[in-house]
Amino acid sequence: MYKGAGPRIIRDVVTDRTPLLAEVDRLLRTPLEGDKAPVLDRIDETLTEASACALILEAERLRLERAISRATVAMLGDGRPPCEELGALTRRVQATNRELRMLRAKLRSLRVRQREIRAA
Repeated sequence: MYKGAGPRIIRDVVTDRTPLLAEVDRLLRTPLEGDKAPVLDRIDETLTEASACALILEAERLRLERAISRATVAMLGDGRPPCEELGALTRRVQATNRELRMLRAKLRSLRVRQREIRAA
């Protein structure tokens, strides 16, 4: 089980989101019965961490898009055809977009679960 230790170290979230995503999945399976306070506290912490992760992914996407713009301008100035760097950057943007969509969907699901637990 993933255990958040207060605010996570940013580089850990950037390099390996697997424990965070596993915790979201675990919380989505939490039964509605029982003591709600610890579960709701953990959901709040996980939502905060996952939201921070989404912001990091958005920042990475913007950084990659700027790099694509710079590479495109450089190619136009040199009269060179598209290069491998541009293709690699584009693939990274696409992967980041997929990951961001998946993370946002999990965040929405966890917020719904949070409301269900509060209402139970």
